[in-house]
Amino acid sequence: MKNLFAILILTAIFAVACSTSKTVMKKAPENTVAKSPNLSIVTFDKDIKTIVAARCSGSYCHHGEPSEWESYENIKKMADSGKLHKLVIETKKMPQYGKLTDEEYNIFKTWLANGANK
Repeated sequence: MKNLFAILILTAIFAVACSTSKTVMKKAPENTVAKSPNLSIVTFDKDIKTIVAARCSGSYCHHGEPSEWESYENIKKMADSGKLHKLVIETKKMPQYGKLTDEEYNIFKTWLANGANK
């Protein structure tokens, strides 16, 4: 009987430990992105970098590590290859946790359509 009780206690401890060790993904804050008053002049430094910092890095995404999209050189390669358009605009697979606002999508679309300028 003592052995059965000990096994039950160990099983309960193991179950609790496993269930509490999972990484919790937090939703990106809604009010941390820049607003672009003129969508004809969208740049990485002024507009996209702010969105990426708010939506694609931190503890809610990329496991708290910086996103490769925070580098203009990396995101420009993805933009030029069409991968960025597919992930963000077409399939909306990115960001994985939470959605971009309509304004953020429009900023990304405009930036990509205008050549993904720095």
